[in-house]
Amino acid sequence: RVAKRQTRRRARTRAMALRVRLPGRRMRCSSSPPSFPSPSIAGARGARRVAYVLAALSLATIILCARASDVRAREGGGWMPSRANLSHAKSGVRWQATQMVHAVRRGVLEVFSWNGYRSGADEYGGRTFTATCAEGDGKGTFPVNRERFESLAQLCDAMGELEGGFRVYTVGLSPLAQLRYALLSWAPTFNRGYDVERQLARWFANGPFSTRNPKHATAFFMPVMPYLDRVSGFPGDGRRNMRDSFNAFVHSQEGTRLWSKTACKRFTTVVHDYGTSIAMDEPEVLRTTTFISSNAETMGRSDMAVEMGEVLDGNGPYSPKKDVSSVCSSSFYLPEKAIEYDVFGRYPRFRRTTLLSFQGGMSSDVRRRVAELVSNERDPSMDVTFDGHVAPSSYMQNLASSKFCLHMKGTRVVSPRLIESIWFGCVPVILADNYDLPLSHLLDWSKFSIIIPESESHTLFNRTRSAKWAVLHDNLRRVSPMFLYHRRPVFGDALYSTALVVRDRIEARSSACDEDPFV
Repeated sequence: RVAKRQTRRRARTRAMALRVRLPGRRMRCSSSPPSFPSPSIAGARGARRVAYVLAALSLATIILCARASDVRAREGGGWMPSRANLSHAKSGVRWQATQMVHAVRRGVLEVFSWNGYRSGADEYGGRTFTATCAEGDGKGTFPVNRERFESLAQLCDAMGELEGGFRVYTVGLSPLAQLRYALLSWAPTFNRGYDVERQLARWFANGPFSTRNPKHATAFFMPVMPYLDRVSGFPGDGRRNMRDSFNAFVHSQEGTRLWSKTACKRFTTVVHDYGTSIAMDEPEVLRTTTFISSNAETMGRSDMAVEMGEVLDGNGPYSPKKDVSSVCSSSFYLPEKAIEYDVFGRYPRFRRTTLLSFQGGMSSDVRRRVAELVSNERDPSMDVTFDGHVAPSSYMQNLASSKFCLHMKGTRVVSPRLIESIWFGCVPVILADNYDLPLSHLLDWSKFSIIIPESESHTLFNRTRSAKWAVLHDNLRRVSPMFLYHRRPVFGDALYSTALVVRDRIEARSSACDEDPFV
């Protein structure tokens, strides 16, 4: 009996090393590891409870930030968060809790389970851009921007030249500013688009392109983080604090010799919807600096000018001649779920039974026009609703089960939904005029999406039904690695792709620095 107990104990120990035992499930033992780590392993119930407690504690942060938000309701001389803010808060808690649970699961997986990846796969288990370059493009159908590249091979060569030819020197922050950003970075953002700021700032400052010698640099990174500056401005005017912090950084550098020699070679990031208006008090810096901006709208609207309290030029503060549209979602959770769903595989978890889908709010005229079309169409294959935020599981299932996903201008042209639909293999249908689409300098969006002018929104359903989905979907599969961020940069991913566009912008502007990019 003692020998049998020892044998069973050793068997359990070996099993735990190969597969985490899950509550309520039978333990499965396997002598061979899976082909790649499965992100679907469910964590313990205790981990989930801890995640929800932490997210609930963060709810106070959201409610307090609502006071500094643009949308607020005042009653009896005090203040109360509006229904829209409470909806954002509820959605933020859901997403924060879901991603915390995912982080716990991933940690358990890395400790107890095999942690290898398939050949040619990234940390999510998906295809890499390196594999795409190795495979080649014999038929010449890869959707590169023909104005910039003649073939996929040229794009791959340009990516390969980055680490040696694009050298970034980071203009120093004061120790106090570094400490402030380090502390603020622990604050939850509750917006997958705002996380891009930290991702870009981290890896441009200390990544594959960085250099510590300014003499070797071809570009100079300004490590300001406007979104965190807005958070630090609570409970005052967050946007005003973004501008003041940017102005303070500029003034601290203007007297240096390095600053005077780097005009049109500087770049920075701004992922908040305030966009390049953080530099409105510094018109010369606005003109000579390349901004990696999420709010990449090339035309200033009158309602934007009223909302921001600014008088904008006819073309607005964003110029595609010098600025770069960011890949505006940096979630590490959603890409793993997309691979788990096998969205580009032969046997996906969800059949794409929905022709066109959208889930969001009623926040623009174009959305109201589409809502009228939906009410008149009554097509069961169209799942277009304006009920606001949805739970993460419903959101992901909706993307994975739809052939086309609608991206419409809301309060701004930008939304993480556009990038996330690409991850889940849902072909974007874009109704957002004057949007400088992410990586459009490198890729031809017309080959993997449908772009419809807002004035032609009445043709939405007819153009969607007549589109060649299989061709668009296959092209989407091939470009999707370029829209992914990773915990550590991977060749050809969103960081590399953004860096390539920044390099091209700076090279073009350096030879024409006296020109006005907004004309």
